[in-house]
Amino acid sequence: MKQAAPIQCRSAFAAGGLALVFASIFSTIHSAPVVAQAGEVPSLEFAAGCRNAAAGNAATLDSCMRDEQGARQKLTTQWDGFPHADRTQCTALAKMGTALQSYVELITCLEMAKQARDLPKEAKE
Repeated sequence: MKQAAPIQCRSAFAAGGLALVFASIFSTIHSAPVVAQAGEVPSLEFAAGCRNAAAGNAATLDSCMRDEQGARQKLTTQWDGFPHADRTQCTALAKMGTALQSYVELITCLEMAKQARDLPKEAKE
């Protein structure tokens, strides 16, 4: 089976189309009924995802759990600094799977959305 999505993403990044990539992601999750409240970092069930990723390896499980807890802690101090629309869309993305919920994914999405907005206009075209 072809893996067209990763190739498309890489070519979009290479062409400076980071904003286009985010527009595509956000349009996919735009209809998700998730609302991120100001001041409240959403509750994500990341432990199952860490257990699945670790596949029985205790060191990997510990590392994953620390990464997720660290990302959540970072979000508690930065949450209100992200635009409401980004919080809502990225929360929907982070909650797309039951075993794949991730604070690391959430904070990465928020940071990338900010970076995409900060790109020079010619890089977005």
